[in-house]
Amino acid sequence: MFNRIVAACVLLAPGIAAAADLQSPSLSQATFDWNGPYLGAEIGGGWFNDQAGYDPRALSIDTSGLLGGIYGGYNWQTPSNIVLGVDSDFTFNGIDGDGHNSNGYSGSNEWKWTGAVRGRLGYAFDRFLPYVAGGFAYGRIGTTIAYPGGAVVEGKKTVTGWTIGGGIDYAVTNNLIARVEYRYSDFGSNKIPTTYNGQPWADAEVLSNIHDIRVGLSYKF
Repeated sequence: MFNRIVAACVLLAPGIAAAADLQSPSLSQATFDWNGPYLGAEIGGGWFNDQAGYDPRALSIDTSGLLGGIYGGYNWQTPSNIVLGVDSDFTFNGIDGDGHNSNGYSGSNEWKWTGAVRGRLGYAFDRFLPYVAGGFAYGRIGTTIAYPGGAVVEGKKTVTGWTIGGGIDYAVTNNLIARVEYRYSDFGSNKIPTTYNGQPWADAEVLSNIHDIRVGLSYKF
């Protein structure tokens, strides 16, 4: 799955490069103004390795999948071309996977959706804006654990954490902004209430983080 994610991002890169070529004459004109709000859509892929279960029977779960959603924010550009900003996003995810251990336990985790609110710091090279960003992350995760013998417990929980990453924005036109970004999000260890046959069961402990790569296109107002 991860190989398909990387391939998809690679296939999108020439399109962004081609758009850049179309705008090359404008690079010799006045410096692009990054001030103002923007709103866009993004797609990408994520992967992570979770630990889930009831110690000492923890499961290692390798997970990957696609994500897609919306993002938006606001930029402030200083006279020295430093760009400060706030950025928020929300994605629906198909990031899931499963695992098992030598004690006969198996399980799976699935991220239903994720979001973040971040601060951004970048430096404008005319229409290019490399940046770093970090802040608050949140998401909805579901876990399923199968006991030896066939009993299955499951649960879901909204969790919070932190995120950090970086990327490049490119002003394709005065209003269309393309983006490529890498992000790491850490949600730490969380106890997730589970049920068995509809009845409350012991909490499962899930230790989770996500790496993802995203490409997006926004409209600058």
